Amino acid sequence: KWAASPTSVLTTQSDILYASSANTLARLAKGTATQVLTMNSGATAPEWAVAPGKLELIEHYEEASATNDAKTFTFDADLTDDYGCVFLLASYFGLNGELFVTINNVSTGVYAQGGFGMGGNRTDSGENELSINHDTTVGDTKTSCLSIYGNSADGRLNGFWTEQASLTSFESGGFYMGSAQSGTISSIEVTTSANTWAQGSTFDVYGWKI
Repeated sequence: KWAASPTSVLTTQSDILYASSANTLARLAKGTATQVLTMNSGATAPEWAVAPGKLELIEHYEEASATNDAKTFTFDADLTDDYGCVFLLASYFGLNGELFVTINNVSTGVYAQGGFGMGGNRTDSGENELSINHDTTVGDTKTSCLSIYGNSADGRLNGFWTEQASLTSFESGGFYMGSAQSGTISSIEVTTSANTWAQGSTFDVYGWKI
């Protein structure tokens, strides 16, 4: 008998063809970015759903231009209801000089941090930006991780940072943001004191779902 061609059932790029019943073709419209294909609760048809697990990519900046001096991630991360933590991962980010981070565009003497590393104790009190790497050795491979948490009591942001510039230069510590931010991160700006990224630098921001 005559039947509809599969190409007439599929109307949009990335549609999926499946059997809605015996010998019957049906169309599953494409899902949205980062969704995965799964089975519905009645086990009768496939459907799109949020990826399982608690690590969800908020934004990814693949390559920093060697001519830029800053990169800003803009998103909405509610650390009270939605996210337990936000991570910033930086790799090979400076020809020399420090790597600085500004959260929510706040830069008025609000970042207090401390830590310990190969060079001894490190304390920065009331700084205008958060320093997550201070090694200035040219040519070293630099990687850093910044973990940002919210304080449910007063909405202040706090967290931990680690930095590794070489096999012999490693530091870690914590930080505290002096002004209340309602437990929400709307932007993270990354800059360097050298005003230039190394070619091929990468920066990733992840949100750890509650």
